[in-house]
Amino acid sequence: MREGIRQKPPVDIALLRQVLRKHIIVFAAVSASGMLFSVASLFIFSRSDGRFMPGLLGGVFLCVGLFLIGFAFKSTLSSVSYYYQKGQLKRHGLNLNATLVRKTREKTNIQYDFERYSRREHIEELAFTLWFDFQFDGRTWQCVDLISNEKMFDALSEGQVIPVRILPWMPESASVRQRALLNQLKRDDVRAAPDDPRTGRPLIEFDEI
Repeated sequence: MREGIRQKPPVDIALLRQVLRKHIIVFAAVSASGMLFSVASLFIFSRSDGRFMPGLLGGVFLCVGLFLIGFAFKSTLSSVSYYYQKGQLKRHGLNLNATLVRKTREKTNIQYDFERYSRREHIEELAFTLWFDFQFDGRTWQCVDLISNEKMFDALSEGQVIPVRILPWMPESASVRQRALLNQLKRDDVRAAPDDPRTGRPLIEFDEI
């Protein structure tokens, strides 16, 4: 292996700016809501004159405001970190082959009741998880990733070789190269349909970064 291949590169300012632009509107909206609740709580406290109910209401508004502000910062930092890493994976990653060790299908049923309209909404979400091993830098790495295509998931079998992409300085962050895997399955004459509508769509698609 080339010397320094596992050395982490400097911060990619252009990529970070691109990811931040995708999050700024949601962050601004949530944090602004939190600030409004906090300001409202201060106004309520100033008018409460020591009375219990206004003071309690002001406390509730303050807690909601602080929660929204904290949630905005924490969720945004987590999401920015995730998509920045995905962008790095695309720009600086290495393509390797891995061996599929295990796969699982998890189904989540969500039921919404709309009493006003006398109807119920049923939403079914699916998560397709792959566990795989690969060799890198003289050792075996074990990773897990999600894919979004149910028929592609069904076409896979344990022990099968699948294409993955890794960050040399963070091999444990390996991701399945879904487009390459789909092409591989098609070459094997396996029909893989488009993404199932029951699977969620991320805030930023991988190919957008």
